[in-house]
Amino acid sequence: MDVFQAFEQVIDRTLQLRPDLLLHTGDLFDTVRPSNRALSFVFDQLRRLSEAGIPVVLLAGNHSTPRLRETGSVFGLFPHLDGVHAIYRGRLETIEVGAAAIHGLPHPIGTTLEAEARRLTPRPDSAYQVAALHGAVVGLEVFGRHEYNEQDIRLEALPQGLDYVALGHYHRFCEVAPRAVYAGSTERFSFAEGGETKGFVEVDLARHRWTFHPLKSRPMLTLEPIDCAGLAPEAIPRAVRERLESAALDGAIVRLRVLNLPAYLRATLDEAAIRRWAAPALHLDLQVEVRPEPGGAAISRAPLGPLGMEFRQYLDSVDLHGLDRAELERRGLGYLQGGEGL
Repeated sequence: MDVFQAFEQVIDRTLQLRPDLLLHTGDLFDTVRPSNRALSFVFDQLRRLSEAGIPVVLLAGNHSTPRLRETGSVFGLFPHLDGVHAIYRGRLETIEVGAAAIHGLPHPIGTTLEAEARRLTPRPDSAYQVAALHGAVVGLEVFGRHEYNEQDIRLEALPQGLDYVALGHYHRFCEVAPRAVYAGSTERFSFAEGGETKGFVEVDLARHRWTFHPLKSRPMLTLEPIDCAGLAPEAIPRAVRERLESAALDGAIVRLRVLNLPAYLRATLDEAAIRRWAAPALHLDLQVEVRPEPGGAAISRAPLGPLGMEFRQYLDSVDLHGLDRAELERRGLGYLQGGEGL
């Protein structure tokens, strides 16, 4: 619901700002088969723009691009709304909207992002030239460990000489080059994004200026960890309670780590009481790290991450001598994502 509300905020602000175009640069959905609820919601929001006469261009990203053409794409539905255009066929497409030519580079199919970018040719009859692409710009630290099915592009390979390059895929708002900007996601999807302000970008093509508009988001707090080393047993729950009750928990998503808890005290930690102290929060992510006994190993309790991430970490932890790591990862992730093409 937070993700839905953030998107609705964007539509509300768009109707107030009355731009000539709304451009979405990829991963409108996080799967090629979004739920009926998500589809219905997005249709309702885009219909508001359609009825207001504000054109929309949607770009398919890696999460919402099927690996097999036979799967079909949900983006084929959206052009049934007046003024809504979708670029999702895995290759460069140019759409003229008013005085602007929008050169869309979706997640590529059977080619590369750089190869498609080289095919981009400005339209001489359009006053403004905008490239919209979905991928990882090589050189940003966040893209050091590739996401599955991710496409990258070198900074120097970005389309040049245009009025603006709208980038999608990276969740954080940032300018990677003059006139080349990631607007970022409209909501946070992990504690790694907890301190980030989410929003959207308003672009003035005539003046080559852009403005970031923040959105209202639910608080996401990572509290200072509690180190049990040196604390008396009776002081540990007191420290946990004080940490929680001193924070602004109302409606927040909260993470609290308890470190170096002696193993013999683990069973005495009253998690039910801890969750009562955190009751004003929407959700408490409590992580307890048990201090190992001499000669033992550290024991931790943490929530599982996405299955793809857990599978990669599993492969990192085992001996794959003589095996093809890349092929194992490809097949394993394929099975986890529905087994298409295997």
